[in-house]
Amino acid sequence: GILLTILQPYSDGPVYVAEQYDEGGWAAVDAAMENPPTTTEQVIHVTDEEPSPVEFEDRARGGWETFPEQGVDGADVAGEASMFVMFWDQARTADARTLDPSVLGRTDGQFDQYNYEAPPSDGWDGDRIVPYRNASGEYGYVWVTQWDSQQDAREFREAYMAILAAHDARTTDDGVRVVDEGPFADAFLVSQDGARVTIVNGPDPGAVEAIRPGTDAVES
Repeated sequence: GILLTILQPYSDGPVYVAEQYDEGGWAAVDAAMENPPTTTEQVIHVTDEEPSPVEFEDRARGGWETFPEQGVDGADVAGEASMFVMFWDQARTADARTLDPSVLGRTDGQFDQYNYEAPPSDGWDGDRIVPYRNASGEYGYVWVTQWDSQQDAREFREAYMAILAAHDARTTDDGVRVVDEGPFADAFLVSQDGARVTIVNGPDPGAVEAIRPGTDAVES
């Protein structure tokens, strides 16, 4: 999974450059390199569409704190390519019903090595990952994702829920999904508000509530 994420610019980059060349020759390529893509979405889909800003207000309690000196204001971005690889890897390794793993090899054209397009990650419009820690050495995060439409958000949410189901997550009365065993043992709360899906993670349901109080689960 990590290898395929690293490979994405090398797979889709030649296609992106070829598109620029076909439209305006090497002058167009030079212009694109003066103002290069800033997201994997732009390279995957050969677009100049800018992501929407993803606002986030920390409201954690109970000793949970962010990492303000890391990333940008304590946050990082996953991006479309990483999301695609997440769904692909979980389909391949855990039989999660996210996408058909063979989609990776469905490419056309002489420059395209791998395909990074699939419904659960298409329609990405921005995201922000904010990691948390507490004094006991435990960790969690809030992952806010923004989508082009409510339908795109639903497809992402359903695919993420399929990952949790593949790891035998049980559901608490508050709607928190808990994976009891294995490398992904943790607690997860997934919510959707229109075109936005928020995932809250912590070591247990109490931590999830403390990291993001007041978040309502989505029934699925």
